[in-house]
Amino acid sequence: MIEYDIEKVEKKTPKSITCDVCKTKYCCGDDDMEIQEFTHLRFIGGFSSIFGDGVQMKGDICQHCIKDKLGEYLTVDE
Repeated sequence: MIEYDIEKVEKKTPKSITCDVCKTKYCCGDDDMEIQEFTHLRFIGGFSSIFGDGVQMKGDICQHCIKDKLGEYLTVDE
């Protein structure tokens, strides 16, 4: 027979997210649809990278800024 104890586990939950381009802050619970459309960039610069070898890069960008800054370069597949 297995007996169990119940443990409370703390976890990190986001309360807001701010666009790194326009600096608009979106609050979880109020702006969930906007938050779902964020683009999260995470990468590490490789050898000869203009960002630096081994440099960790990250950015969180709202859908409005992605469209504004990159929209003309993106291809839409429907």
